[in-house]
Amino acid sequence: MRLLAADDEADVRLLLELALGMHPDIVLTIVSSGRDAVDRAVDGHYDLIVLDGMMPDLDGAATCRLLKSDPRTTDIPVVFLTALTSESARAELRAAGAAGFVTKPFDPFTIAAELAAFSRPSP
Repeated sequence: MRLLAADDEADVRLLLELALGMHPDIVLTIVSSGRDAVDRAVDGHYDLIVLDGMMPDLDGAATCRLLKSDPRTTDIPVVFLTALTSESARAELRAAGAAGFVTKPFDPFTIAAELAAFSRPSP
């Protein structure tokens, strides 16, 4: 699975790297902003994109809307890795195109399986 993750928090990026970076079935790219995620997604041929819900500049919902509006990335499932748990916040993310959610804090031992459930099959 080719996975692109975007989170503005360095500690979360490090946890993702530790939890997913050595997984034999995952090729991981991690960026620190929504803008970087959009730029990378266009040419990266990813099977799944994981976004933080709350990022400065271009937040998760806006990033997801951009990805879903681009024919090159519209079919890539987007999962939010977020502390947002209210139904209204999640409804906004679903409306932006979210395929699902993984709640922060996440379990580093199970996150690969949780994310794999949302991934589109690799060609």
